[in-house]
Amino acid sequence: MTRLTVPIFVPAHAAARPWAEQIAAAAALGADMIELRADVADKELIAAAINAGKAARKLDGQQLLTMVTIRPRWEGGLCDLGDDDRVRLFEHALGCGADFLDIELQAIEQSARLRQAVAGWFNGQAGTSQNGCAQLVVSAHDFSGVPMDLPQRLRRLQAVSQAAWLKMVFLARSLADAIRALELYGVHARQDARPLLSLAMGEMGAITRLLAGKFGAPYNFAALPDVAGSAPGQLALPVLRETYRVQRHDAATRVFGVAGWPVGHSISPAIHNAGFAAVDFNGCYIPLPIEPDYRVFVQTTDALRACAGLHFGGCSVTIPHKENALRYARERGLTVEPGADAVGAANTLLFSQANRPGRCLNTDIEGIRAALAGAKPPVPAGQRAAVFGAGGAARAVVYALKEMNWRVTVFNRTAARGAELVQAMGGDSMALGSKSLDDFKPAEFGLLVNCTPVGMHPNINASPLPEGAAIMPGQLVFDTVYNPHETLLLRQARAAGAKMIYGLDMLLGQAMEQFKGFTGMAPPVEVMRKAAEMALGS
Repeated sequence: MTRLTVPIFVPAHAAARPWAEQIAAAAALGADMIELRADVADKELIAAAINAGKAARKLDGQQLLTMVTIRPRWEGGLCDLGDDDRVRLFEHALGCGADFLDIELQAIEQSARLRQAVAGWFNGQAGTSQNGCAQLVVSAHDFSGVPMDLPQRLRRLQAVSQAAWLKMVFLARSLADAIRALELYGVHARQDARPLLSLAMGEMGAITRLLAGKFGAPYNFAALPDVAGSAPGQLALPVLRETYRVQRHDAATRVFGVAGWPVGHSISPAIHNAGFAAVDFNGCYIPLPIEPDYRVFVQTTDALRACAGLHFGGCSVTIPHKENALRYARERGLTVEPGADAVGAANTLLFSQANRPGRCLNTDIEGIRAALAGAKPPVPAGQRAAVFGAGGAARAVVYALKEMNWRVTVFNRTAARGAELVQAMGGDSMALGSKSLDDFKPAEFGLLVNCTPVGMHPNINASPLPEGAAIMPGQLVFDTVYNPHETLLLRQARAAGAKMIYGLDMLLGQAMEQFKGFTGMAPPVEVMRKAAEMALGS
């Protein structure tokens, strides 16, 4: 089992005691272990913190395990002590009952004093101390990026015979860097039987924290809510336990995600993971931040599919990669569904485990249809619709509206791009055309649809309406933005006495179709809706 571990900073002075409350909070939230960061603590405080950890009880009544770390500044910590003083503090921690000591690879390699001490403390089997209780974790960190000597550094970790667990951590500057951290598990398993924790720091490395259990890591870090973690990118303990159910992962867990830039705002992980839990599907849905460049999209998607042990089953695709997803599908020989082909953009890629090419879909179309069908009161089709935007979402909306016999005009800040969309969707006609945003006249339309990111979190005080344009009473206003739940555009619609369709309705409609593709099962509709509403705070 991968032990969820909360880092607790032990202060330099006894008067500063938030650590005691934090240890109790970690136990109450279901942590398995605490890492006491004793970089600046003295012997008395280390003993008190270890005793507090031993006294705390997990949700199941078991004791918390305790790891003691005294990290020097040159390895990202706060400790300025020399080797002799650090040895004395580590020895004291062992005497007080610490379950693990975390000591840096570089320190062991460069300090004869530390090597001698480690050899004396941990000379039992499997890296246990002489009393058979405590164990050694040997760690290596790089805060600048992926180490140039990554394979060699792993070998150096493996060379420390006294270590029970090994830990490799580096900063990820891209999702591809994080995938390298995951690939390290397979490399290590072919060379060494001891457990490895391989983490990539920063927002781009989040997948390594979400999938550590799947790859058999012995422990994983989690921060307390509203408390800064000990390294960039640490996720909150309740998020790991409840949203992502990380302790239920195993080698067979299938991985899905949402690919876009940015994706930190996405509530799709909350929706799909809640659905997976409700139907007992062994899967995990994670954020996949991919920079807005087609080459990066291709390289990253290929790396996810090729990563040994990942079992990447596919992904939702959002801004700005919907057209990239279709291009990728065609170049890689995936089966392109008719809707995605007609729209010229895709929001779903599905990959088979059985060496088949996979499929490319656009479930936005179904989401749009479902959202319009759910309007209260029902809106008769065949009227005129104004669509703002010319990206992938706009293409899906135009396609769906044309299929439902609406007469559509596309408005875009860059008029040429709107004209390109119209030509791609069948050309100017009585049913479809494009105009400059300056030519928008609200009274000509029964339906207004925002397909731009204008108004999306965090820019919540923006509206796609051109200056001076006013929504008319009785119009239907549909905003495909779902975060915030009620955008400025929808607030304007409410104030004008118009009818509204929320972006969440479209999001849920398209997510239900994706869920079927991911799992082959019927989606638990109410569970997924409740998860979405909770994620939005609505």
